Amino acid sequence: MHSNLLTIKQFSKLTNTHPKSLRYYDELGILKPIYVNPENGYRYYSIFQVELVYTIKICTEVNVPLKTLFSYENNNTIHYKNLSELFISSLEQKIKHCEKLLSQSRNYFNQLLSAESRLKSDKPTYQYFDSFYCLITPYQGVQHSDEWEKAMADFLLKFYESNYEIGYNTGICRILKDGIWNQYLFISISHLSDIPLGTDHILSIPAGNYLCNNVSTSNLDYAMEWTKDYIDPHKLSIIIETELLVNDYTLFPPPLEHRCFIDSP
Repeated sequence: MHSNLLTIKQFSKLTNTHPKSLRYYDELGILKPIYVNPENGYRYYSIFQVELVYTIKICTEVNVPLKTLFSYENNNTIHYKNLSELFISSLEQKIKHCEKLLSQSRNYFNQLLSAESRLKSDKPTYQYFDSFYCLITPYQGVQHSDEWEKAMADFLLKFYESNYEIGYNTGICRILKDGIWNQYLFISISHLSDIPLGTDHILSIPAGNYLCNNVSTSNLDYAMEWTKDYIDPHKLSIIIETELLVNDYTLFPPPLEHRCFIDSP
């Protein structure tokens, strides 16, 4: 009676789709068997449904939600024009995301090469850094301590569900303002245009030339000492202590670097 139909095993093989996926599509209501044997529950499919499987796979590939097919697959009709518009929009977003990842990867690689050369140097070196925005919170301790771990975890969780896009630069910094040094934990972010810069938890670190020196332990007081042989300490206004991204990166603890702002470009 149903000799023209395919068993789920045959349909699975023909479409290169796991039976579990076919059952899941059935649950979603986007690919129901043509016939289900009431006695044993065996599912049967039509050769004409192969095209729908291909459409579902394209949706999956370009991150179009499968439930979207409820709007476009009804009465055994696929409205490809509407789906195509979704496909193109989703692909454009995916391309933008990949371009962003590519840019970040290149930035990582360039930073790694630069950091590797500074790490191997036996004396402080000068390095230009681009400006960046960061979230800050007052902190008077050192890095890689129990106090720091707790403070950093609380700091990250505070902004976890915010609109800020957290970056990969973290550490502690000292900022000279009105003759007073203030020390903070910081986490870099991608600045969002709708966030006012005047807020007390956002800081803009300027682009410019920095005097850099790798250090074995966290200690910003030490930065005030080793810089004396290179610059007038009274000219210091920004001191950053951050983890150094190098080829042989160790987690416990990672290498650290002091960066002291010298001048703007």
